[in-house]
Amino acid sequence: MRPALIAPAVIELDPQSEPCLTGDAWKGYEPPLGILTVASALRAGGVEPVVFDLDGFLRQFLADGGDLGAAFDSAVSAIASLDAELFGFGTICCSYPATIRLATQLHRLRPEVRIVLGGPQASAVDVRTMEEFPFIDAVVRGEADQIIARAFEQLAAGHIVEAPGVTYRRGGRITRNLDAPVVLDLDAVPAPAFDLCGHAARCTRLPVEIGRGCPFACTFCSTNDFFRRRFRLRSPDRVLREMRRLELLFGVTDFDLVHDMFTVDRKRVVEFCRFMEAGRSLYTWHCSARTDFVDRELIGIMRDAGCRSLFFGVETGSARLQKIIGKDLGIEQAAEAIELAEKASVECTVSLIVGFPEETIGDLDATASFALDAARFDTAKVQIGLLAPLAGTPVYRKWRDQLVFDDFIPEQSRQSWSQDPADMALVEQYPDLFSSFYGLPAGVGREYAGEFRWFFKYGLQRCRWLMIALGSSVESFAKIYDAWLARRPAGSCTSGYYSRFEFAEDLCHFAMESPGRDGFASGAVEMMALYYGSMHAVLHENEREAIGGKNEWPRIRPNLTIVDLPFRPARVIDALRRKRLLDEQCSEPAGLVVRREGNRIADVREVPAFAAAVLRLCDGNTSVAQMARVLGSSCPAVPGVGAEDFLAAGLESLGDHGLIDAAGFRSLAAVAN
Repeated sequence: MRPALIAPAVIELDPQSEPCLTGDAWKGYEPPLGILTVASALRAGGVEPVVFDLDGFLRQFLADGGDLGAAFDSAVSAIASLDAELFGFGTICCSYPATIRLATQLHRLRPEVRIVLGGPQASAVDVRTMEEFPFIDAVVRGEADQIIARAFEQLAAGHIVEAPGVTYRRGGRITRNLDAPVVLDLDAVPAPAFDLCGHAARCTRLPVEIGRGCPFACTFCSTNDFFRRRFRLRSPDRVLREMRRLELLFGVTDFDLVHDMFTVDRKRVVEFCRFMEAGRSLYTWHCSARTDFVDRELIGIMRDAGCRSLFFGVETGSARLQKIIGKDLGIEQAAEAIELAEKASVECTVSLIVGFPEETIGDLDATASFALDAARFDTAKVQIGLLAPLAGTPVYRKWRDQLVFDDFIPEQSRQSWSQDPADMALVEQYPDLFSSFYGLPAGVGREYAGEFRWFFKYGLQRCRWLMIALGSSVESFAKIYDAWLARRPAGSCTSGYYSRFEFAEDLCHFAMESPGRDGFASGAVEMMALYYGSMHAVLHENEREAIGGKNEWPRIRPNLTIVDLPFRPARVIDALRRKRLLDEQCSEPAGLVVRREGNRIADVREVPAFAAAVLRLCDGNTSVAQMARVLGSSCPAVPGVGAEDFLAAGLESLGDHGLIDAAGFRSLAAVAN
């Protein structure tokens, strides 16, 4: 018996999906750790599998210039051609419809093979899936490391399946065996079979499983259903050996430590960090943590041992909602954890959710306030998503009779863009199987919460400090949002609109006109609107060709645009960061050097107003002596240094910073003469 393991897709299957638009087919790719771990467990049981990385296949198809709209049919053909008699599909909620379609097509092409599902999504809806799709022979539920080889052998042979954790079909009946026990000794789990993943070499960061199980019971989370609440960690020695193995295989020294709650056991986290330091490893790593299980000392210890980023699932800035959803984090403590990470130079991702059925405008305001406070830190990245009723979770069980199928699909189903119509037809037909594509009746209104998510998410992405200024200028951010809803363009309530620069430009215009601001940052709103608006205007300019002129005379680089501003953006941003009033220095004029690459802003630098004036004269036709005459008295007077010598030195510095083309300069000192 030779099984084929099919890793689920993460990339979207619609031609309008983001990777198609950006041209970056490998953005966000990670090797399928779960499938590779199962492959190793099969090997340990004497079974040699073949792995088909569906996500990698689709990305490669796109990178090779293929039409992603035709990628599905190509994937079906490739899977059906595998030399295997049992096909095991891994499943996750965002691509479960595509997995079901693939399995359906495989059954039509090769009706003789056994089809088995596994992974978090199929585990949560095992019986229901098998009832609706009779060609699916079994579902292997939960942690399969200890039972997978025996289960596959019994399924392939058509025998009664005695392995626990299996739901299978025999004689027209669906039998659901008792749950398999969780794996207590994670050190005994074989290392993932990365040799079966053809795309792992593309990655600069690789995942390493450090533990399983979460001792908490958040109402919206599905982790407990799959890994249970038994918290377990691998030994530091086992983790370090895996890192060294991956470094030897792929030259990678940066790792994602996979575990929802790594920092729950502080003593073992410190033990791990001390072990990493004692082993003199130069590895860097990233992990997830609860904000109430980190402190200044622990973050410092983790940083010194190689930790470079933390994922904080805060979920809501409302203390009331924290209790309702079972998260029960202290809001002040959560804010302090983000600030501690900033001070330790450890990046953090702050994840928030809106759209809870119990959520009020006051709760939404509290979440917005928390998010904007977190966004003030340079090392913090704020995510905001819409609540998804994941199958099997308490929130799903409570509200399953009120599921809403609309355009406001949660992020868990990768709906920043649209998904394949055939998949969505399945979603609409089988709500119990694909509940993550549905919504719940939000307390503030379904459309209100859904659009708020887009407004906030893309507002921070495109105009971060403008959003912070807006939030600091009013007592309630909901007032800003309500004013936006009343003024935004008609028909713009779509993720496509909010994800484009068109929204950012409209937001800048709105901020300049919006009334009712009375907070300390009121003046900063206009400044930041002008700051971002100026950058967006650069995108509408035609591409400039390289400036001609004499080789020995300064030329600004062709991809740069100079923008004059009547204030210093960096000074204003610093005031917003520190929650301070604007001072006189904020109103000093400055220049922006905007570097454009195609249809995006690649870099923005603030320069003194005089430097901006000099750069405007770098047209390849103006000598340093001519520049000195044009600038006249505006050229700073330096005792003992002539204007031309001063300009020559400044131009040399601009060349060192890559702002002007100095390749043809014979000598700036000579040019000045």
